[in-house]
Amino acid sequence: SRKARVNFPIEVRPVMETEGRRESERIELEISIEVIGTDCLGVQFFDRIRTLEISRSGGKFVLERKLAAQQEVTVRCLATGLEADARVIGQIEKSSGSYCYGVKFLDEEVNIWDIEFPSLTDSEGAIGRAALECIGCMNREVIYLDDFELEVLEANGQLSHSCKRCRDVSLWRKPRGEMPGREVATH
Repeated sequence: SRKARVNFPIEVRPVMETEGRRESERIELEISIEVIGTDCLGVQFFDRIRTLEISRSGGKFVLERKLAAQQEVTVRCLATGLEADARVIGQIEKSSGSYCYGVKFLDEEVNIWDIEFPSLTDSEGAIGRAALECIGCMNREVIYLDDFELEVLEANGQLSHSCKRCRDVSLWRKPRGEMPGREVATH
């Protein structure tokens, strides 16, 4: 496994195997959110927290309250102002009064993160991935990287990549600032 020499997260795997796994790629990304619902004791809550991981279809986060599997909550992304109803898939772990949960959005078309996730088939031949931002339009995407792209990104902190929003090839870099939809990956 190669080690990135840049000061932002790039996930590198020896083999990015995706067959038979999840329906969308997920990435470790801390995004400020609000989770609204009713806990197992029947107490309504409104908690501001940060995600641990996100995907096109949901996320993973920690709450200091007990929720039940199949329970519905509302998740609001503070960076974008967008929200979606989600189903608690289940508790992942527990640690001294804190509970880690996985949630899945009820509407598969919703994208509260304002981040474009590539399809899993796009990962073929990739050895890494990174959340990057187009310098031209500030569009954000999770981008799969081959060996040469990873080397260029490590050396320069940016690389050339096709932007669907600009409809042209442009330079992409680590996301800057906390503008709407502009959270920075942490790994």
